[in-house]
Amino acid sequence: MKQQDVLIFHNILWSHYTGVVFGRLSTLLAQHNGRLFVVHVADSMHSRKGIGEIDKRYHQYPYQVLFPGSIEKVGKWQQLVAGGKILLSSKATDVMVFGYDLPVYVLAILLAPLLGKKLHVVADATAYDRPRHPLKEKLKKLLLKRATTVICYGQSHRQYLQSLGVPLHKIAIRLQATDNDQIRQLYQQWKSNAENAEPASRPSFIFIGRLIEEKNLFILLQAFAQLKSNWVLKLVGAGVLEHSLKAYCKKHQIENVVFAGALPLAAAVAELAASDVLVLPSVSETWGLVVNEAMLCEKPVIVSHHCGCALELVQHGHNGYIINPNDVGDLAAAMQKFVSGEADMPAMGAASLAIVKDFTPEKAASQIFAAISEN
Repeated sequence: MKQQDVLIFHNILWSHYTGVVFGRLSTLLAQHNGRLFVVHVADSMHSRKGIGEIDKRYHQYPYQVLFPGSIEKVGKWQQLVAGGKILLSSKATDVMVFGYDLPVYVLAILLAPLLGKKLHVVADATAYDRPRHPLKEKLKKLLLKRATTVICYGQSHRQYLQSLGVPLHKIAIRLQATDNDQIRQLYQQWKSNAENAEPASRPSFIFIGRLIEEKNLFILLQAFAQLKSNWVLKLVGAGVLEHSLKAYCKKHQIENVVFAGALPLAAAVAELAASDVLVLPSVSETWGLVVNEAMLCEKPVIVSHHCGCALELVQHGHNGYIINPNDVGDLAAAMQKFVSGEADMPAMGAASLAIVKDFTPEKAASQIFAAISEN
C-alpha cells in the first residue's frame, strides 16, 4: 500500500471525543506506514465555557493549534494565511476538513485538489439543521464536487448529501462516538457510590446541552407541564435562554423544574446516572452525543427526529421514542409513557446499552480509515 499521510483541518482542540477518534486514526495510519497531522484553528469556543477545560490526555496524536484562545477571536484572514502556509508546505497525500463553514476549510477544499492531494470532507449537516438559503446550497454543491470522499454520520446526513448531488459512491458513513470506556467508568463509579446513598425521592427527566433556541426547550417545558405528575425535569447547561426559561416557568407556574447550570463531564454523567430518562427535543442537532452518553448510562431516551442520531441510536418503542419536535402533544405523550409506567424503563435502559456499545472511537476511526483508503 502506498504511504498515506493525512492532514486534517479541525475547528477546536477542546473537542475531546473527536480527539479520541483522531488518536485511534493516527494509530491505524501508523500501522499501515502512514501518518496523521491535525491542525486545530483554536483552543476552544465561547459555548464551551463552564463545561470543562482542555484535557490533553484525549489528544494522543500529532497536532498544532494555530491560535490560542477562542475561535470567535480568530479573523478570517488570519485563518486563510496560516492555513495556506501549512497547505502549501505540507507533503500530505490526503487533506481532510471538518465542514465548509470556516475560511480555512474552504481554502483547503479549493487548494487541495490543485496541489494533487485527495480531498475528504466531513459533512455533519442534515436537511433539518437550519433554514436553507438557495445560494449557500449551490455553493455547497460546488465545494462538495471537489471532494474525493464525503464522510457523514448517518442515514439522515447521507440523504441530505444526496439532495446536494453527491453521488452515493462518494459518501461514506462513520458513526459518532464518545469515549465509551470513560463514560462507563464514570457511570460505574456513580453506581457504586449510589448503593450506599439514599435513593432519589422523585423520578426525573433530564436534558443536557446549551440553553439556546435550537434545543427547543420551551416546547419541552410545555410538554412537561401537561404531565401533572411528581416527576422532576432537570435542565443541565447554560446559555442565552436561561433567564427566559426561568421566567417562563414562573409565569406559567411550571413546578419541579431544576436548572443545574453547566457541568464538567464527570458531574454531567453523575446527573445522567441519577436521572431516569434523557430528553433531547432539538429542532436542529447534527448528532447529539449526549444521547450516546445517556445510553452508556443505561437510560431510555426521547429524541427529536431532527437529531442526526435518531435513526442510528433510537429504536422507537424499544430503547426510547422518536418524537416530532414541533408537536407538543407528541413529546408529552412520549414522556407520559414513562410517568404512567407503560414504558419498561429497565428493559429500555438495557436495550440502550446494547445498541450504543458498538458506537466506539475504534470503529469510527476504522470507518474513516477505510473511507479514505478506498478512494
